[in-house]
Amino acid sequence: MKRLNNFFFALMIIGGIPMVLAFFDIGRSFYDNYRWWFLGLLWTGVIGNWITERKIKKQRTAHTRLS
Repeated sequence: MKRLNNFFFALMIIGGIPMVLAFFDIGRSFYDNYRWWFLGLLWTGVIGNWITERKIKKQRTAHTRLS
């Protein structure tokens, strides 16, 4: 589960960095051409990370109750 969490975190980084750079007008034309790809990566990472974090917390609490 940790690897999957890291994968979704990487997607957030890959989707978020171009948005920050475009905000400062660095590579704005490249960002404009692929805006929906970057937003898709960002949101996939955010939602996937949220789901995996919930599952990790649920596994920890279930494991704690059994101990």
